[in-house]
Amino acid sequence: MPELVAYARSNPGKLTIATAGKGTGQHIAAALLGKRANIDIVEVPYKGAAPAYPDLIAGRIDLFFDNTATAAPFALRGDVKAIASSGATRDPALPSVPTAKESGVDGLVLESWLGLFAPAKTPEPVVETLRAATAKVMQSADTRQRLETNGWKIITMTPAQTASFVKNESESWPQFLLRDAGIKAE
Repeated sequence: MPELVAYARSNPGKLTIATAGKGTGQHIAAALLGKRANIDIVEVPYKGAAPAYPDLIAGRIDLFFDNTATAAPFALRGDVKAIASSGATRDPALPSVPTAKESGVDGLVLESWLGLFAPAKTPEPVVETLRAATAKVMQSADTRQRLETNGWKIITMTPAQTASFVKNESESWPQFLLRDAGIKAE
């Protein structure tokens, strides 16, 4: 990453970075990389992540952020070089790949998460049944192994913790991350 940043600063606008389209995680990560590293890179939007890989592998595109589950096989085969992860900590699927922060790009922390949601008017007993069933599935050794092998971290939260987490995420994305990345609604 330090070499990439130094090159980009010496050659503004020469590096390209693929995104999976406007508003995607890849788009946000690319914009934040540019802002946080103070570099000028050219975004090349694709219609999803899959079409970007052939161009990245062939060298027609210089860079691409993608989730570990998709990117790790390409990196492990040597088709692409993993430079940095956007996680707060190193990813277990690619433990030798430093985080952006470790690589000198502070403030580039983007982590994907998944949650199970139901309509707001869902009766509380139904929500608790769904929560208990989900927790049971997540405790399965097979499920845990599959998710963790693909780079997912399993986090169990109480309803209050979940509500606080979702509130924090919904406030921080537009106010902090998107504003800092210079991304505006189109």
